[in-house]
Amino acid sequence: MRKATFILLFLSLLSTVAAAQNVSEVRQLACPTLTDEPLAIEATKFGTVVLTAENILLFREDSCRELVSSGDSSVEGGKLVKTVVSVFGPSSDIVMSELSVQGEFLYFTTFGESGNWPDKVWKVGLAGVNPVPTEVFGLGSVISVDSEKVQITGLFEITPAPEGALVAYLVTPDGQGIYLINPKTLTAKLVFADTEKQVRLNNNQLAQPRRLYVVGEYVIFFYSRDKILSANLETNTVSTIHSGTRILKDTTLPIYMRLSAEKGNIYLLYPIWGGGDYSFTSEIVKWDFQTNIWKLYYNLDRGRQSWVSHKFDFIREVEVSMMGLVKNATKGFDRPTSFALMQGDFWQEVTTVGDQFQNFSYAFAPGNQNNGYFGAQDQSGNWGLYSVRLVPENPNQPKIEKVVNAANGKEEPVAYQSIFSIYGKKLGFYQVAAAVGEPPRHEATFELGGANVKFLCGDLEFPARLIFNGENQVNGIVPLATENYQTCDVQVIVNGLSSNKMSVQLTDQNITLFEWFPHLNDPTKGEGIFTNSFYQLVGPESNNGAVRAKRGETVIGWSTGAGVTDPWLDDSQDASGVTHQWRETPIAYIGGVPVNLEYAVRAPGYNGLDQFGFKIPLGAYGLTPFWFSSDSTKIWWLYIED
Repeated sequence: MRKATFILLFLSLLSTVAAAQNVSEVRQLACPTLTDEPLAIEATKFGTVVLTAENILLFREDSCRELVSSGDSSVEGGKLVKTVVSVFGPSSDIVMSELSVQGEFLYFTTFGESGNWPDKVWKVGLAGVNPVPTEVFGLGSVISVDSEKVQITGLFEITPAPEGALVAYLVTPDGQGIYLINPKTLTAKLVFADTEKQVRLNNNQLAQPRRLYVVGEYVIFFYSRDKILSANLETNTVSTIHSGTRILKDTTLPIYMRLSAEKGNIYLLYPIWGGGDYSFTSEIVKWDFQTNIWKLYYNLDRGRQSWVSHKFDFIREVEVSMMGLVKNATKGFDRPTSFALMQGDFWQEVTTVGDQFQNFSYAFAPGNQNNGYFGAQDQSGNWGLYSVRLVPENPNQPKIEKVVNAANGKEEPVAYQSIFSIYGKKLGFYQVAAAVGEPPRHEATFELGGANVKFLCGDLEFPARLIFNGENQVNGIVPLATENYQTCDVQVIVNGLSSNKMSVQLTDQNITLFEWFPHLNDPTKGEGIFTNSFYQLVGPESNNGAVRAKRGETVIGWSTGAGVTDPWLDDSQDASGVTHQWRETPIAYIGGVPVNLEYAVRAPGYNGLDQFGFKIPLGAYGLTPFWFSSDSTKIWWLYIED
């Protein structure tokens, strides 16, 4: 086999990547930097309302504005000027309040001087230009209950109810309970009187329900994992939905769960203790109001994919999908690590903590356009509001699945001016860079198979020289201009359509031999491509006529990753004329014995391809490992005569 033909052959390696039906689309809304983490989010037809520890904001498509800011409470002319926004409930473990949106008004509570309990309920319009919060009722207010005047002495949770009403958990001189209140007339109906005051804190203070939900004609009040009650708004009858018993047959008691009321339904996330530290599995159960029993809605561990090592949090309904936060249970009660959308019976992670985000907020909300809203902290530490949804893929849209070292196919740092491979789909059409010259070598081209590849580094972009396009794989050479960067994004452009961006780490040197197949006895170690001076493959005789290396003869190793040479090459040049030597030459080892490299250069006539030569030690024989001192974890097998 001639030298040039052999090299052109192994530089063009094919692979395919499976396609997906949908892709996630994540975008940041206007007013990108929040002062703090979003603690509650609510989507309305007037925009998306976000509560932080500092303020309440209203996001619209192209703008955002502050509705309420935090500070010392101040009222002038019955209107709120400055307020402390009610974020935390007064229970022993911190519980975040829900935002209550009713029609065009947002209802929220503020803390009193003690800071322990809400003292007032306010409303602020969402449709106006410069809305001003106004007081609705609070401690000391008098409401009319069945034509009797009753004074409010304690205030807990509020939530919207049908026909413009509010459901509130209040304390009066007669006791505590759930009331249905008309906020315009301050007339009320007692739905449930907690006469036994059965829910208290350790200090014997009254405890509010952790959440109030209105589902159809029912109000659901969720105290804890041990008590969920429902009250019929029409008949005032009260039922126990959950009282700390097993919800499903053959399951353990839940030690942690979340309730979600969505569009006339109640869903309960039911993590089950599976042994070990924070080892959860999860099931979703749904309450049947007709039969008054919980029914299994979805088992997260027995579907098309397993979530055994995760648990879901705050599941929400998004049109025909369900949306949930996923936490990695192996890390205990840690922050959320990803979002997932459910379509049919399949959950798909749509965005995860990684290159773009370092943290997610616990709060998120379903949107109005088959999307969801969530808060996230970028790598610079800034919080923002984001929208995520699943959209059908453009059948012609190029997509990058991974960018790898072309020599071994692994996702690892690639050296400057080394050969990389992009795997994905719709990356163009099949084409190999033309063989030109004598002996033949690849023509320098920056468009191949209809595709261009760019390295996006900081505010600059550098085109990559390409040598192969196999529709689902593109091989090219890392541009010389990236030498001043440690990380760049890679993007493929095909017929004017841009792919997603994939971050790639860059390094000065990462010498890697090309591999023609995994080693038969150890698939983690490849059969490195070595040739003798006649350019015959060195390997087991049974493989494609390969020959074993002879002791004392010179063997050539074919690799990439030596980095920029001395003298350096422009991206459009090939090594010719003077010898382009490696700037750094590590020590080579054969069976643990150091050997001197006779030469280490950029392969004459090529760019990105490296070669080095060495003599087989006289004492070497059989199947022998080979590695470089620069990275002893990379081992290749060399076949030497017995």
